[in-house]
Amino acid sequence: GDKQGKEKGRGGSQNEGEAGRASEVRASQVSSTIDMEMITEEEKAIVNAIDVCSKVESTIPTMDESAEGHTMKAEAVKAESSSVMDLRNSHLRVIPREITSLPLLRILDVSQNYLKAIPPVIVKLDKLEELRADDNRLTKLPDEIGQLSLLTRLSVERNLISELPDTISQLVYIQEIRLSHNVLKEVPWQWAMLSRSLEELTLEANPDLVLPPMVIVERGTRDVLRYLEKVRGAHTRQALDLAKLQLRSVPEHVFDLVSLLSLNLDNNELHYLPTRMLSLPSLRNLSLRNNHLNILPLGLWRLPLKRLRLEGNPIKFPPQDVLAADISVLLRFVKAMETCATDNSLDLSMMGLTSLPLEVTEMTSLVALNLHHNHLHDLPPAIGQLKRLKYLNVDGNRIEDSVPEEVMERFDKNSPAPLLRYFRAIHAATASYPFTLDLSSFQLRTISTQINALDSLVVINLDNNEITSIPPSLFRHQKDTLREFSIRNNRVRVLPTSLSMCAKLEKIEVEGNPIESPPLVVALSKPALCLEYLRRIEAVSRHGRLVLNGLPFIGIPPEMVGNNQLSSISITEAQLYGDRSKLGRPRPLHAPQIAPSVEVVCDERESEGEGKGVRLPMSRKEVLSMVIGPDLETFKHVGELEVVLKRGEEEERVICLPAGDTLAAMRTRAKEEKIVFLSYQ
Repeated sequence: GDKQGKEKGRGGSQNEGEAGRASEVRASQVSSTIDMEMITEEEKAIVNAIDVCSKVESTIPTMDESAEGHTMKAEAVKAESSSVMDLRNSHLRVIPREITSLPLLRILDVSQNYLKAIPPVIVKLDKLEELRADDNRLTKLPDEIGQLSLLTRLSVERNLISELPDTISQLVYIQEIRLSHNVLKEVPWQWAMLSRSLEELTLEANPDLVLPPMVIVERGTRDVLRYLEKVRGAHTRQALDLAKLQLRSVPEHVFDLVSLLSLNLDNNELHYLPTRMLSLPSLRNLSLRNNHLNILPLGLWRLPLKRLRLEGNPIKFPPQDVLAADISVLLRFVKAMETCATDNSLDLSMMGLTSLPLEVTEMTSLVALNLHHNHLHDLPPAIGQLKRLKYLNVDGNRIEDSVPEEVMERFDKNSPAPLLRYFRAIHAATASYPFTLDLSSFQLRTISTQINALDSLVVINLDNNEITSIPPSLFRHQKDTLREFSIRNNRVRVLPTSLSMCAKLEKIEVEGNPIESPPLVVALSKPALCLEYLRRIEAVSRHGRLVLNGLPFIGIPPEMVGNNQLSSISITEAQLYGDRSKLGRPRPLHAPQIAPSVEVVCDERESEGEGKGVRLPMSRKEVLSMVIGPDLETFKHVGELEVVLKRGEEEERVICLPAGDTLAAMRTRAKEEKIVFLSYQ
């Protein structure tokens, strides 16, 4: 019995020794599988970790040599010791395949190393719950990572990852994915399937990320997953709804959806449409309402669009007339604008245009322009820059309302030079300083509204035309800028009083006109005298009194004809000009056109020197005839018309009473007031 006991004891000891040696051999084998030449001081940590796990495994008692409780305790020790592996900052360049011999591993941390890839064999760690590989040099993740069915946390921040496997969408228990500080371009839309489990997805600091857009990333994980779900729908239903997402640009990933039929980008912050939008060959419906679009790409006509919504955008091109029309008109417009460069011919006919787009005036190579049957009432002056234009069709429009009739009379669609010359002159008036309007020798009879609308002009030249009147509105916008005004050789009789507002006027040229007001002698004198005369005429509208004291005078200004505001006229100290053969004859006033009571005060004195007047000693009747007109009998409604003639120091007054009074009454009043009675026929 003792012998048997000793043998048994020796056998047990031998078995234990053999088990220990077997464990050491296994550890040695694990170590020996690593190429010894590659092991450095920086990589011993991984070998030591594997050795520790192997030694722990070798110390676990077997089921048949201990009690059940002791065995369970040993298993717990084994599980705890082998479930976590921390290899941070271990200077690793690769993850050894031997790690896969740890089937119970739950947490693996290989952060802060030099890893360029995670090997596909990691799939053998089927109990793995957390994988951390931050601060490495990873460029991608293996597709097999999607087979780690128990994985709940994945962190690969601060790497060089540019693409992600869509197989991660199979991780039904994943709760956290950290991907910030990489070079990602897209997150697979299949990840939308993670919406039930994923609680945190970090994507910050990926400068090239387009799916999802960074504006979505900034809102958090829920919004990212919702966005991915929208993209997923685009792949399954060919419709993508990106409305109300505050997008500042169209996401780049959209342009890869070649089968997309419908795209909704309403209520975003879009300022432009990229040309890549034209790479959607199947797009039928496009909605861009309530954005900030200013222009549409010319290539839009290449899309097979059937419906386009653009309401709520400040679009300047194409023009609103085109946008309001049928989509076929819009597509025809952008096509015409894009293709005209090939043959220098532009057809914008029947597009409902109310104004010509300014972009057309910049096409200086145009040879032919067709605008027939639109709703144009004028053309922009810049069209005059199209010097090569040989054909211009404006039939079915109303531009003659703004262009002088005499210019339109010489216009022919096959010879548009006269019309272009006119517009070129108008355009030059606003192109560069000093702003000069030169419409000389255009045979103009009137001044168009287009000319009246010009402002800040420095020089106005209307010489050698057939103009009969100057509209007061011509000077409304030039009062602070106009320096020269010339209307030589026209048919103008009256200069408008609005000319007096041009305080900086230095030169007025009116030769060759039958000027009546101001008197020609005034109009031909210094501009200051002419402007002063016009100011006094204009003052009648404010206080009803015409004061021409000290100014040359040959008769009642024509502007006063029919002016019911006129109550008195003063021409004292004036130069009375009687030689009407040189100065012209004023129009006589007519009774129904003069106020009930008009007082006229004047004097008579000799002129001194040459050019100040001729035949100045004038009879009283000549003065009255000059003031009133030759037909004194017509003034049946005049209350009193008083003329004061000064001869030396004596003063004589002449009163003309209404013709309705008897001659005796006139004489009686003249005697009572001790005045000279002037009879007339």
